[in-house]
Amino acid sequence: MKIRSRRFENEPRIMVIPMIDIMFFLLVFFMLSTLHMVEQKMLPLNLPQAETGAAGELDAIPIMVYEDGTIAIGTDKVSAEGLSGKLREALSRNAESRFIIRADKQTMYGRVVYVMDSLKQLGVTRLTIAVEPGSP
Repeated sequence: MKIRSRRFENEPRIMVIPMIDIMFFLLVFFMLSTLHMVEQKMLPLNLPQAETGAAGELDAIPIMVYEDGTIAIGTDKVSAEGLSGKLREALSRNAESRFIIRADKQTMYGRVVYVMDSLKQLGVTRLTIAVEPGSP
């Protein structure tokens, strides 16, 4: 007759599957929080709403036009005269650059047209205007 020791039967085991689940949860959490932080680098705007609004492109170069008429490319504020130079600089790095205009809904229409005209003069064909999804 074989006598078993209870000490060896109740030995704790390391469960690997719950640890893998926790690691995936942490990975997803940090990925989503990082994506949220990227959006926070831009100053807040009141975008107009449109029913056909879609998710923005992450690789697009943002051009912000604020309510008071100031223009910024990314986080750098640009004067109206210096806009073409900054746009040329961005196009020299990548001729197929995408641009997204994020204009406040209270911005004067002429300022947005000025930015669009500057882009067209430089030959930009990939242009998007940012809106908030929903009905106006």
